[in-house]
Amino acid sequence: MKWPKGTVRCSRSGAQARQSFAASKPKRRAPVLLEHRDRHPPWVRPLGLLAAGDRTGALAALRAIPESPRDLLLEARACLVAEAALALGDVPLIERTHAELAPAAGQLAGAGSGLLTFGPVDHYLARLTAALSRCP
Repeated sequence: MKWPKGTVRCSRSGAQARQSFAASKPKRRAPVLLEHRDRHPPWVRPLGLLAAGDRTGALAALRAIPESPRDLLLEARACLVAEAALALGDVPLIERTHAELAPAAGQLAGAGSGLLTFGPVDHYLARLTAALSRCP
């Protein structure tokens, strides 16, 4: 067979080439939120601490979260706070987060940003409402 000029030929079979490529790829660890704590905003920190088993630190980080900027990620940040507040059972923060998310009922959290979405806001509102109904 005549090969076109400039064609690079490989003497390895397809299986050998795949093995060689797989062996040359660097091994990557799964991302861990706490390894990048300085790059993540305070709204993510409580969830990272919870994942690491530090409930006390997570509660402190959750209560230290500043008011969210009123931008296209407002609902996404509120969903992060909702997840942490529900996991920790922080009733005042559950109430505040419910009030913050209520105007966005029927929308997708964060979708307006074009960057990400946390799914339907209604899902979070239902979970927050259920948690509040269990409180005395």
